[in-house]
This record gives sequence, structure tokens and C-alpha cells, in this order.
Amino acid sequence: MVTDHTAYVAAVLDDNKEGNLTKDMEHKIAHEVRKADGSVHRVFVSTNPDFVNRMNGYVDKLQTGKPVSGLFDEFSEVVRRVFPNSR
Repeated sequence: MVTDHTAYVAAVLDDNKEGNLTKDMEHKIAHEVRKADGSVHRVFVSTNPDFVNRMNGYVDKLQTGKPVSGLFDEFSEVVRRVFPNSR
């Protein structure tokens, strides 16, 4: 999900190993995101299962054209919880 030059990435590691995201993996993911979208300046990555599930839900809603009213407020709240120091 990209907003205002910032990407929020929900990552699923091999074998679904939550919490084993190393700084090296995070940097590699950030590099690939920036390579794919040159407008991205900041990248936040999480393996938190709730965050992954919510991001997948947002993608499903957007891809199927379902109403996304309230999506921005909900997304903002999720980001504040998962990335409290992202300001």
C-alpha cells in the first residue's frame, strides 16, 4: 500500500515465520519496492499476521471493486498500531 511517497509492506516469510524479519531482509524488500516505484521514499515492512490479513483484505476489496468507504481511516489506525514510530 503506498500513500504520500511511503510504502507499507505486509510480508509473509517462508514457513510463515512471524517476527524473524531481519534488517537485511527489510532493506532488500525496501530496495525492491523503491525499484518498482520510484516515487517511494520511505518503506515500512511488517510480518505481523493481523497487518498481513488486513492488507490482503484491502487488496481484495480494491481489486473486486467493492466499496471501500472508511478504508483510509481504518488503514491509518492499523498503521499507527503496527508502526507507532513511523511519523
